[in-house]
Amino acid sequence: MYKERSGLPAETLSLECDLWRHGRTTEEFSGEIELDEDCDCRGSIRFEIHASNLSDAVSVTVPVNISTVGYPTVDHVRRMVDELKEAEA
Repeated sequence: MYKERSGLPAETLSLECDLWRHGRTTEEFSGEIELDEDCDCRGSIRFEIHASNLSDAVSVTVPVNISTVGYPTVDHVRRMVDELKEAEA
């Protein structure tokens, strides 16, 4: 069973359990990353697995490139409504 997460902003996200679950089905988990409105971010996310029943820790680093672009929401909504109207016609 995993320990509860605080839900507060933090530098890391971790799930903790007593033993590594060998041979089980895939388990998904999620976390949130907050970015400035207009952000170009490059870096990496590092995943590490440590467990008392795992002789060597496992680590994988995944490169990340995130770009955000701000635009008026009302313009986007109007465009979506127009596309729906055209699809119904």
